[in-house]
Parts: sequence; structure tokens; C-alpha cells
Amino acid sequence: PGHAGQHPLVRARRCQVGQRPMMRRLTRNRSVRGVWMASTAMIARMLQQATAFLLVIFAARFLEPAEFGIYTVAVVVVLLLQTLTYTGLYDFIVAEKGDERAVRATTFWLMMGLSLVGAALLFATAPLLARLFGAADLIGPLRWLAGNQPLAAAVAWISAVLLREDRLSVHYNVMIVQNLIALAVGLALLMTWQSVYALVAHRYARSLAGLVLYYGWC
Repeated sequence: PGHAGQHPLVRARRCQVGQRPMMRRLTRNRSVRGVWMASTAMIARMLQQATAFLLVIFAARFLEPAEFGIYTVAVVVVLLLQTLTYTGLYDFIVAEKGDERAVRATTFWLMMGLSLVGAALLFATAPLLARLFGAADLIGPLRWLAGNQPLAAAVAWISAVLLREDRLSVHYNVMIVQNLIALAVGLALLMTWQSVYALVAHRYARSLAGLVLYYGWC
């Protein structure tokens, strides 16, 4: 009432004035959300590094130097294998602008296939690598870590999909919980089973925790 005789420019001006507080609230909410998300991401990444460092410290405390060295070599080989097999696919999933269903299905089977090939290759070449490093005890950890590769690939795939879908909150919250679970399991295993295989079991526990959390949360 009372607006029927007003000039359209006057009415538009009144609408703009009324919308300003709402726009300010929206901008403020976006800023708060951005700060919160950046903080969560930073905490998740820092926690990942911190838990890995703590586990290394405890492993050096509980394991013999030879066993600790064997595990270190085994993990380096595994990380190199993962880098060569599916790191590029991870970035492709996050950035590719193609059909959603096609990208997800194709990359999932590619990552799983490459991880299985890599696991088989690692299992078969474990004796050769053991001779190369002059450590016969390296064969067992390498072969057991080979079995974890498909699990790790599945975790990497779902985390890339979440980043692709801009579901950052879920991704980083899962990372935080996964790292805490992995640290707790790793420490418990080291204290009760002082062997290089405790650390191998820890990597399985980490992958399984990631699978349960990512797929359960989604």
C-alpha cells in the first residue's frame, strides 16, 4: 500500500536499500565459511604430518634399527609405486570437466586396475628388491604392503571424487578422524607387537578406516 503511485526507479531504489543488509549477511556468512574450511583443511593436513611423525618416533623407540630400516625402505618403494600408478588419475578426477558418471566409472576401474597390476608387480619383484638392498627380511613386508594397494587406491579415488564435488568439509573431516584412528591403532600395535609387521598392519588399518569413513560418511 502506498507504493502504487511511486515511480519505478523509486521502488527499485527502495528494494536495493532493503537488500543491502541481506547481502552483507550473505557475504559475512561466506567469509566465515571460507575461514572455517581453510582452518579445517590446515588442521587435517597438519594432523596427517604430525601423526606420521609421531608414529615414526614410536617405531624408532620400539623396533630394532634393522627392522625400522626395512620398513622405511618398503614404504619408500610403495610410495614410489603409488606415484607412478595413479597420482595422475587423482588429479584428473579432481579437475576433469567431462560427464560425471563417465569420469567416475572410468577412473575408478582404471585406478583399481593399475593398483592391482602394481601390487602384482611389487609382490613378484620383492625378492629382487630384497637382493638389491641386501636385506632378505624385506620380502615379507613388501609382499604384505602389496596387498594393501587396492585398498589405498579405493580411498584415493573416493577422496578425489569428494574434492571434485566440492564436498570439502566431508573430505577434511574424514581425514582428521582417519589420521587419529590410524595413530591410535599404530601405537597400540607397536606397544603390543614390536615388529615391522605392526607397522604393516597399521597401513592396512589406515586404509580400512578410510574406506569405512569415506563410504560410510557419503
